[in-house]
Amino acid sequence: MKNLFALVCLLSISAFAEGSVWETAPDFSNLESETLESSASEESADEASAPEAPAVEPSTVAAPVAEETLPAAKRSAPRIANPKEHRGFYSNFSTGYSYVNFHAENVDGADYEEVSFAGSSFPLMDFRFGVAVGNLVAFYSEFNFAFYLGEGDDVEIYCYSSECDVEKGSDDNAFLARTYVGFGMAVYPFRDTSSVLNGFFLGGSIGYGADAVYGADLESVDSGVNVDWGYTVELGKDWWVNDHLSIGLSAAYFHATPKVNVTGSDNGVDGFHILFRLTRG
Repeated sequence: MKNLFALVCLLSISAFAEGSVWETAPDFSNLESETLESSASEESADEASAPEAPAVEPSTVAAPVAEETLPAAKRSAPRIANPKEHRGFYSNFSTGYSYVNFHAENVDGADYEEVSFAGSSFPLMDFRFGVAVGNLVAFYSEFNFAFYLGEGDDVEIYCYSSECDVEKGSDDNAFLARTYVGFGMAVYPFRDTSSVLNGFFLGGSIGYGADAVYGADLESVDSGVNVDWGYTVELGKDWWVNDHLSIGLSAAYFHATPKVNVTGSDNGVDGFHILFRLTRG
């Protein structure tokens, strides 16, 4: 009985001691929450004391713009090589009024033939192709042709022993076909594009020509084609219309000597052109 009572007392004392320990143990959960609250308050204080960054408005931020969305005027245009300068490939087309005076005499033994013609043509067609160097000079090959309408006269004398037959013809509606092939050059001495004399040129060519006079009332309609050797000199002015194309006016004089057996001092081909020009290069 005494032993049972002692065991009960011992259990009671142990239970009482265990309860006291649990009651006096620190509350770690409350301590953790207090620590978190303290850290949050300190961060809030730091943020409040830090200087505020300036506000950036969305409209002040420039967004990158793609090149294709830029206006055409702001895009970088490709550089044009040698603008308004005579360099590289050179070509010219000219057309206009032409006048010719043709006179040829041919002596073949006792036979004599004389042909003359004076007339005009519109249009004469002239083509030139070549190369321009240093914005100063252009070298080119030239080809032109024209059909002239005018008055033709001819005389044919055929002699047999002591007798001679004389035949004369005249035609107010005769025509002359002429073509010319040559090589030439044009000099542009004023290279400053701001000068009023820019585009002024002096040129010339040498080459071969071919002439044939025909008329219903001429005796020498079967006389064939006369080949001549001659030259042309030209003076004119061009005006640029863009970086490589120009228009202009020119006046040219030409002279040639027919390749026939001639007598007299007035044999040859003379004439002039008044031309409208279109030039590239």
